[in-house]
Amino acid sequence: MSLRRCSRPLAGALLFAGAVALSGPAAADWFGGGTPQPVEKRVPACDDASVQAKLVKSIASADPRYYGVTVKTLKHIEQSALVDNQDSPLARRYCTARLEFDPLPANLPAGKAPPKNVLFGGEPAPTLPHERFAFYMVEEKAGFVGISWNVEVCISGLDRWRVYDGQCETVRPPPTQ
Repeated sequence: MSLRRCSRPLAGALLFAGAVALSGPAAADWFGGGTPQPVEKRVPACDDASVQAKLVKSIASADPRYYGVTVKTLKHIEQSALVDNQDSPLARRYCTARLEFDPLPANLPAGKAPPKNVLFGGEPAPTLPHERFAFYMVEEKAGFVGISWNVEVCISGLDRWRVYDGQCETVRPPPTQ
């Protein structure tokens, strides 16, 4: 067997071991070690600035044909549920917010201003504020390679491709039994 064939599995094993070592305390939780944290500390609050930043970034990075909006403000942020140790051992915080946004013209990609001679008699399109509910879930260990947390967001009425089940069902709390 050549050295090249032997080195590939070894390199993969070293890469995996390095990722586990770099994850530190997060790895201890997966393998049963370490002190368990209360569920409130494992995922940030709905109104936490870092959660709001990830929410806005997620909407902005979506395909313009999917949402096609620019977020102006988030208002009336509320937690609807905090779920732990039900269907999954991971903690999930379910939240709602009223989202105010400016729609983008349908024929323009996100982030570009409309040319002045194209829309509305030579003037740029007026900004028309709209509001909808944003349903979002902050999920533990859903970040890059299972380290940290992540936010999944759905805007009511704008889930055209039914990514979140049309009525944003997958980012809403499960029904109580």
